[in-house]
Amino acid sequence: MEKSTINKLLLIGNHALSIIKRIKKIDDLALIMQTLMYNTGDPFLDNFDNFVQIDTIKHSYKNAYNFDDLTSFLKLKFKENAILDSPALVIGNPSELLFQSALTALLENENKAIKSSIIILLYPIGMVGHDTRKELSSLIYLLKKNAVQTLLIRNSETEIEAVHKIILNDFSMHSIYELENHIEGLEHLIGKPKEVLF
Repeated sequence: MEKSTINKLLLIGNHALSIIKRIKKIDDLALIMQTLMYNTGDPFLDNFDNFVQIDTIKHSYKNAYNFDDLTSFLKLKFKENAILDSPALVIGNPSELLFQSALTALLENENKAIKSSIIILLYPIGMVGHDTRKELSSLIYLLKKNAVQTLLIRNSETEIEAVHKIILNDFSMHSIYELENHIEGLEHLIGKPKEVLF
């Protein structure tokens, strides 16, 4: 089996970033790491600003923090900045609005790299998952419609270890389907037939 062409890691949202910060020696890996974050300004300052941060570049965000406005904003910014120019491991919590909007924007922009990427969904913690069932089902439908390989890490207690193992995997030993049997709490949700994966 030949090696995968994935050499990039895209972290979207607070949950993904918090996990990566807890993985030791992440900077030693041969992966290009990109981040996408939403930051709220300090409302006690006169000129506070909310912003979307793509890697180190901050983009002022003055619109309402809702799915439609954020998706439109990201579609424009993704056209200006190559956030995903090659296939990647894309990690995020599907209950985070930024993650939902980012994936939708990439797919609506017909980004070719997202369709060859592997999406790692981090299971929503607590009641958040119950509150966002409609949004989550819309996101899963969109990923399925576009045949984007998608995995779910269901167990929040082992998610750090699972993400680390996925990142370390070079896809030459295990196909994406075989990973499910080797990593506790990992479930395959969506993907292409095994014969066209690599």
